[in-house]
Amino acid sequence: MTTKQIHETHIKIAFFAMLLIMLAAIYVAIPDFYSTVWQLSTSGNMQGTIDYLRSFGVWAVLVSMIIDIVINIVGFLPSIFISTANGVLFGVAGGTVVSWVAETIGVIISFFFMRTLFRNKAKKVIEKSKM
Repeated sequence: MTTKQIHETHIKIAFFAMLLIMLAAIYVAIPDFYSTVWQLSTSGNMQGTIDYLRSFGVWAVLVSMIIDIVINIVGFLPSIFISTANGVLFGVAGGTVVSWVAETIGVIISFFFMRTLFRNKAKKVIEKSKM
């Protein structure tokens, strides 16, 4: 292994560890977070989503952003339910800003995650493609 490959491996491990620590911290702080977000996102229960966010009081904006960021990192859950709830809770302008900032952060994290961890696999797929 070259020094560059070792450095890249360390970056991958560090990035993955940071992501796991962040996700674990969310679970420690709010144990039912993932199961509730999964249930709300797959059911489309808008009133349940609004009530869940309201239950956090002044922390609702932060929790909403965390939900949106996690959804964007995961990549397969719909985020429209949280964006709509943001509009109802924080007003159209405020909800738009909260959703936009959270989605942007989530996409940036997801981009770096994919670029760091799966770059070589993507290169191989692209090289095999005839297009």
